[in-house]
Amino acid sequence: EYDDAIIAFREAQGLSRNFAMAYWGEAFCQWQPLWYNENPAKAREILNRLAPTPAARAAKAPTPREKAYLAALERLVGPGDRLTRAGVFADALGVIARDYPQDDEAKAFQALALLATIPEGTRRPAVSLRAGELASALLTRNPQHPGAAHYMLHAYDDGEHAARALPAARVYAKIAPQSSHAQHMPSHAFLPLG
Repeated sequence: EYDDAIIAFREAQGLSRNFAMAYWGEAFCQWQPLWYNENPAKAREILNRLAPTPAARAAKAPTPREKAYLAALERLVGPGDRLTRAGVFADALGVIARDYPQDDEAKAFQALALLATIPEGTRRPAVSLRAGELASALLTRNPQHPGAAHYMLHAYDDGEHAARALPAARVYAKIAPQSSHAQHMPSHAFLPLG
């Protein structure tokens, strides 16, 4: 549902031209790591609509937390290879999650970013298990969080750890019944388990 999210973020920008997180969200939609799809140049174009430099963009963020999110995204869409940028982004989100322990999105996006550090076609169980633990803890705390359920299913989608994804598989379709992807994702746990 990236297209729908982009529309919503643009509508928010129309309501408040200097709403930094609306630009953050639209730019973040240019990063789709579970499909190995990203467009950092497009993300930078979006951020440049807010302001032409990272410092000018940070100045438009009214809180330290929003500034931290912008700084993290600047690293994700900055120079370097995809895996390194994803790792730096995951680390930055971990700091946000530590500094703002009630911020569910920081925890969810940290799990996603950790999954993005795994090269396509490879397995890194320590990384995927860490992402799964983050998503699982978030789903326990907030049982209606669709990102937690989604990233938990992906984290344990290796055939060996599918049983750990059962809590997410049992609730994800109910959390987001209008989403075809949410309807599909439980199969990532149910099929391997028979």
